[in-house]
Amino acid sequence: MKRIALVNFVPPLDVANYLGYSQGLGFISAVLKELNHQTVLFNIDNVNDAESLGAAREFDAVFVYLATTGYPLFSHAMNHYWKNRVPVFAGGPHAIALPEELAMEDGVTGVCVGEGELTAAAIADYLENGRSLSGVPNLYYQEDGVLHKNETGCIVDNLDWLPFPDRSFFPYHEVLSTKASKLVGMEFMATRGCKYGCRFCLNPRLLQLQGKRMIRRRSVDSIVNEVHLATAMFDYKGVIGFHDDIFTLDFEWLCEFQETFKKKINRPFWCNVHISDIDEQIIKVLRQAGCYRVLVGIECGNARMRKKALGKHLSNEEILYKISLLKQQHIKIVATFMIGLPDETETHLKESVDFCRAIAPDWILLSSLFPFPGTRLYTQLVAENRLAADFYRQLDSKTFYSARLVYDQGAISNETLQYYFRNFRKMAGVL
Repeated sequence: MKRIALVNFVPPLDVANYLGYSQGLGFISAVLKELNHQTVLFNIDNVNDAESLGAAREFDAVFVYLATTGYPLFSHAMNHYWKNRVPVFAGGPHAIALPEELAMEDGVTGVCVGEGELTAAAIADYLENGRSLSGVPNLYYQEDGVLHKNETGCIVDNLDWLPFPDRSFFPYHEVLSTKASKLVGMEFMATRGCKYGCRFCLNPRLLQLQGKRMIRRRSVDSIVNEVHLATAMFDYKGVIGFHDDIFTLDFEWLCEFQETFKKKINRPFWCNVHISDIDEQIIKVLRQAGCYRVLVGIECGNARMRKKALGKHLSNEEILYKISLLKQQHIKIVATFMIGLPDETETHLKESVDFCRAIAPDWILLSSLFPFPGTRLYTQLVAENRLAADFYRQLDSKTFYSARLVYDQGAISNETLQYYFRNFRKMAGVL
């Protein structure tokens, strides 16, 4: 048995809609426990958490879920607490985006490039039995300054094979008592993957790694059984949230889900949808299943900029029509908008405000554009010398739900961006 610290660098609990729960770490903890290893979670949100940072190095290994916004915390932990004291393995979005750079950093034992369950299990076997890292799937690692790249694209084809995420591993009663939990609810995922290639998203990078097998779907019985057991375990009576990138990709599956979920759970839920993948029939099935709210990605009010900058091929007319169908079924709308796009002018920002007012959503989730490594937008901006390739090393904020420009935007100032960030909801009439 090995004792493994699973570390999540997180924003403070009062930031945006973060609750403190990670699907990825939940799955990895469950897999490791099935193999009789011990896991302990460390949620770390600031460099002054010396107790947690120091305690993590007393384990047999540290597994880090690393988003780009958590990199400064990761660097601090490596330099002051972990380097040459404990094996450190990194996974998550930043690891998938920049595995070569991360694997060559001093003190990093290995980097998971892709999904982590099979990799975590193999690393635990390596730790326990002294096997070579060369046999660990999805892993980049260095030896004597030489970078080694193991086979990538190794994924769990049948998601039903995985144990349910380990919620006992989290302070879950605390998670469910937060203010944001009333909006987000208890979180689940029925599918993995997305078929779209938005230029601000990491999914095209995952598609490159995993190929056509990227999109996989759990059986209806699997996801419904998880909801039943998890809600019973915590005596939870609130909202259910499905964090699938797009919940409505398979209509036949959705119809089966509607019947089974309504019969066995019968709770209100929310999910993510894509405007192009919903129609009147799908929306009716969603409502019949108990969906009371959907999150839709609008991003900006100018269709040309939405297509050019973000790779979202949606007309304003199509968006308004699909929104009207959702409202006819009394489904509430959370619309995501993004400001500070490359070369976006103040006129474009006003168009976004006006379009948001026309949509009249129930809530707005507003962010400033953050060019995450591994995305096409990041590659473009670096190539144009508008963004430093290693900009993440100097980040001064841990969340992109804030107003700041980290690149040469080209048309507006930080002051203008901050003004619209503060006043967007009021100007759009959504308070």
